[in-house]
Amino acid sequence: MPAFLAAVFGHRLRRPSSVLVLGVLLLPGTPGLAQSGRAAPSAADLLRRAQANLDRSPWQATVTGTLTAGTATQEAEVTVQVIGGTNSVMRMEFRKPAPLAGSVTILTDTDVWTYVFVSNQVVKELRASAKLNTLTQTVAGLGDLAGLADQITLTTGPKVQTAEGTAWTLLGTPGKARLPFASAAVLILERDPRPLSVTLKDGGGTTVGTLTIRDFKRAPLTARTLLAYPSDATVVQK
Repeated sequence: MPAFLAAVFGHRLRRPSSVLVLGVLLLPGTPGLAQSGRAAPSAADLLRRAQANLDRSPWQATVTGTLTAGTATQEAEVTVQVIGGTNSVMRMEFRKPAPLAGSVTILTDTDVWTYVFVSNQVVKELRASAKLNTLTQTVAGLGDLAGLADQITLTTGPKVQTAEGTAWTLLGTPGKARLPFASAAVLILERDPRPLSVTLKDGGGTTVGTLTIRDFKRAPLTARTLLAYPSDATVVQK
């Protein structure tokens, strides 16, 4: 793998479902109070609402954006399909960057399956001990907003206007966990609580990665479909 891709996608974190750290620039807003004059909801309450909404029924979306390491920027595009709640399953199909194109990562409550397209191999391992690259780790966080606060200290920021409607901003900084960013932000749609975009900045305030969640829709997904991989693939159990 090229050095740049190793730097961006090879960073390893402990929990594959607890980080949501990349996104788009924030728009100006008014912090502190909702437009009705009522106090803004807490970060914990916003996360709870969004998680409950995501878990209500299966959904799918496309995650797109860019990741920057040094002076080089790499595009990312991932199709995400999720069955939330108890016995959850998340399937991530990578289209960009090119070295990951065609590869698939599947997360369940207990396991991680990674299908590597170039080798036609499926690696199965326990989720508790799995070590995922940064892109996979970040996208996985979209289905586990409840775990976000475990690694990021969050506060409620301003309301902003987006193409999909009014959204709350969640502002965060790393807690005890070692994470590759200095500040993070998450936009949560107000009318239909779910993440719209997230932002990662370095210590100097420069945006080092962006991801946007688009084409969100409910879908009649089944665990059997989400767990599928090529029948001729070699399976490796770790």
